[in-house]
Amino acid sequence: MNTPSVETLLAWYDQYGRELPWRTKVDDTSSKKNAYRIWISEIMLQQTTVPVVKKYFTKFLDQWPTIESLAEADSDEVMACWAGLGYYTRARNLIPCAKIIVQEHNGKFPNSSKELLKLPGIGPYTASAIQSIAFDIAVPVVDGNVERVYSRVCGLTNPLPLSKPEIKKIAEQMTPSERSGDFAQAVMDLGATVCKPRAPKCIICPWQRECTSYRLGLQDKIPYKITRDPKPARKGILFVCLNENNCFLLERRPQNGLLGGTLGWLGSGWDNKSKGIFSDLEGGLELPGEIVHVFSHFKASIRVRVGVVEASEFAGLDIQWIPKEMFDVNTLPTLMKKAYIHACKHFDFCNLEESMRISRS
Repeated sequence: MNTPSVETLLAWYDQYGRELPWRTKVDDTSSKKNAYRIWISEIMLQQTTVPVVKKYFTKFLDQWPTIESLAEADSDEVMACWAGLGYYTRARNLIPCAKIIVQEHNGKFPNSSKELLKLPGIGPYTASAIQSIAFDIAVPVVDGNVERVYSRVCGLTNPLPLSKPEIKKIAEQMTPSERSGDFAQAVMDLGATVCKPRAPKCIICPWQRECTSYRLGLQDKIPYKITRDPKPARKGILFVCLNENNCFLLERRPQNGLLGGTLGWLGSGWDNKSKGIFSDLEGGLELPGEIVHVFSHFKASIRVRVGVVEASEFAGLDIQWIPKEMFDVNTLPTLMKKAYIHACKHFDFCNLEESMRISRS
């Protein structure tokens, strides 16, 4: 295998690299890249695609433009801004991490792996990305795009994820001492725009000549992957209901667990929780069909019920009443948003009747 040229890839990146709101342009005259923006983008990009993150990132930075403003932010507002991005543990760690950086590091991100890994929500990959992209430190940054590029260029026959240690060694060897951050982003961009999972655009790839998979005609097969079992299925129910004062009933979900810290409809079954104060609802009108939502480790099929509840029945419990005219579905996580859309599709909330009462058993 011919060694891929760092210079060739950087030249390609300078011309064809993606324009992303958190990136410093190649011709940017600023002396420092903004570690705060890079941190937020990397946290958002975990398990989420770039097109989705772009709109969330801009909205988030408009609301909290600096690490200091985020350290003083209201947790509920941050969670509402994050709604729809999923993996809510990421959002819950943002304010604690920001507070530590402001209080213990004078508002400046540390650039050592040791110090970065002490921060809430920052693991090895995010630490490497911050070091490389924000501080131009020559450390390898390996995400899914990078794994695919090196697997193909080097013709790795070991399947993912077994080949991860080998890919990391290749990335370490390839990472240059200068422009290491640009190089890391260049490999990511190559994977995202050219060396794509399906139908890679080999004809325009700057590393085509060095690519073992292309030479052997295996670019559509590599990287090999271990066949995974189908995700287990769960069934459950969610209640979209109003009280006598035309307020929606929602709960703040526990910090630990699925959709932790977010607002959502009451229900049971899908989140595999033991029976609790909000899993004993009954009654209402069950709507036709189901909503399906895929989590990282299971698939949920959920029935939706609508109805009216009596506020006094929930007095003293950790719930929230949101007036119908003030309700914003976009503050809910995707699953809960799906339930509301499904409810509105099949039911007019102006037609609630006493016979549709939902109560605690």
